[in-house]
Amino acid sequence: MKIAYLAHWDASRESGVLKKIYMQARAWVGLGNTAGIFFLSPTETLWPGLAGLQVEAVARGNVYQRPQRAKQLTERILGWKPDCVYMRLSTYYPAFEDLMKVCPTFLELNDSDRFDYHIGSSWWKKVYQRVTTPRLLSLARGIVYIAQDFAERTTQPHIPNLVLGNGVELERYPELPPHSGARPRLVFLGDPPASRDPLLNFMAHDKILFLARQFPQWDFDLIGMEKRDFAEELPENVQAHGFLTQDQYEPILAAADIGIGVLGLHRKGLNEASPIKVREYLAYGLPVISGHPDTDFLGGRPFLLELPNYENNVRNALPVIEQFVLTWKGKRVRREEIQHVSWKEKEALKLQFFQENLRQTFRLP
Repeated sequence: MKIAYLAHWDASRESGVLKKIYMQARAWVGLGNTAGIFFLSPTETLWPGLAGLQVEAVARGNVYQRPQRAKQLTERILGWKPDCVYMRLSTYYPAFEDLMKVCPTFLELNDSDRFDYHIGSSWWKKVYQRVTTPRLLSLARGIVYIAQDFAERTTQPHIPNLVLGNGVELERYPELPPHSGARPRLVFLGDPPASRDPLLNFMAHDKILFLARQFPQWDFDLIGMEKRDFAEELPENVQAHGFLTQDQYEPILAAADIGIGVLGLHRKGLNEASPIKVREYLAYGLPVISGHPDTDFLGGRPFLLELPNYENNVRNALPVIEQFVLTWKGKRVRREEIQHVSWKEKEALKLQFFQENLRQTFRLP
C-alpha cells in the first residue's frame, strides 16, 4: 500500500507525538509499504530526526491563511496518489473534508470526539470543534482509537474501528541499568501547564509539586518545562530542566527510579489512555506511577502503580505511593514484560485493518 500520513503538528521540533508519527510511518515502510508524511506545521522546517522518510511540510500561516494552506497540503497529497490517507484528527478545514471524499481516509483519535477542542479554549473554538468534527468522522473509512474508553464514547459507532494503544519503538531505547543513588528520584516528561488554573491541566503538575512537598527526601526532575512556567515557587527538591531532546534527557532518566505519568485524566472527563510518555519510561526500564487505567495494561502490573482516576488520587494515596517508590528504587522493568507495546506488532495490526476495510469499500480481490 501507498499511505499518506496527514498531521496538523509542529514538524520542526522533537516531541513525543512527532516521534510517534515517524515511528508509525517507518514501521509501515519496514512492513513492505510506501509511506509519506504531510504536515500542516508552523514552519516548513523539518526536525532532523525525520530523515530517511518522504516528508513534506506546509507552513500553516495565520488563522486566516490556514484554510488555503490546508488546501495546498491536500493537493500535494493527491498529487502523490496514495491508496489511502491516515489522518491524526485535529482542527477541521474544508480541504480535509474534500480530501476524504475522494481518497479513503482512516482517522486516529487521541481523545474522545466529544471532548472539547482544547482545555481552556474560547467558547467559539469549542463550538467550532463540536460542529465540524462530526463532518470528518462521518467520512472516515475507519477510526483508530488509542483507548477503549474513546471508542465507547464515539458518536460514529457504525464506522469500522480499531482500538490500539500507543506503541513505542523499543529498539530505539537502551535498557538503562538501575539507579544506585541514595535518594529516590522521580522524573516527569511533559509540556508546561496549559493554564494557571490547576483544574484545567490534565497533566496535573500541581499534584507532582504536592507530592514533592510531601516527600522532601525524594528528588524530582521535570523535563519540558521551566521555573517560569509555574505560578508558584518550586520546592527545593524539584528541578525544571526546560525543553530537552531525547539525547539530552536520557541521562536524567538513567539517574531516575520512577517515571510519573498522567495524574489528572479525570480533568478531561476521560477514564483511560495510553500515554506516549509512559511507554518511553517503560522502554527505558522505569516503573511508573499513573493516575488512570492504561489501555495496554488493563488490570494493572506490579511495575505500574495505577491510582484511582479522581481529583484527590495523589493526596489520598501517599502511603501507597511511598511503598511503591521504595519497593522499586534501584530496580528496572524487564523488557520482556512490555514487549506487547512494541510498534512492530501494533502497526502490523493497523495495516491489516486498513487492508480489510479497503477491500470491503472497493471490493478488491
